[in-house]
Amino acid sequence: HHGGAATAAVRMAALAVAGLLASLPLFVAVDDAVAAALARAAMETPGDAGDALSRAVALRRRIEHSPAVEALADSTARHLERAWDALVAIVGQRAAMDSLGTTAVSVLDRRIAQHVEALERIHTSADERFARSAGLTDASLAAARIEAETLETEVRALVEVAPN
Repeated sequence: HHGGAATAAVRMAALAVAGLLASLPLFVAVDDAVAAALARAAMETPGDAGDALSRAVALRRRIEHSPAVEALADSTARHLERAWDALVAIVGQRAAMDSLGTTAVSVLDRRIAQHVEALERIHTSADERFARSAGLTDASLAAARIEAETLETEVRALVEVAPN
């Protein structure tokens, strides 16, 4: 509206405000529901359990739209998503117990740490499986390897025929 103002100062101010408003979405972190819940809990949870939850948040953000996760079978992906949901449920149980001040919190803290470790192992395995299987299905790489072997055989034959 003020872009057509007569003074350069008003136009510059209008441009600055428009640029700021246009860039606001870049400053807002967008997480899925699981990552957002875990991030909130990580900030509120002290000690080793909070550290484990921070690792879980980083893992969840890293695997979002991961080709390794997308390559998993549907049933495996569903089981994995249930495991993430179970972690969120355990975190909710811990929050409820924390407000009561019971000693069961330490049991839940250990469960959270075990759950996060298991999720890290699962995703590490999925990443490695994806990386290792990528070379198996690459027809151009297989053709290049065969071509390289053929060339090496030809070079050995030429060396035998004409050593110099």
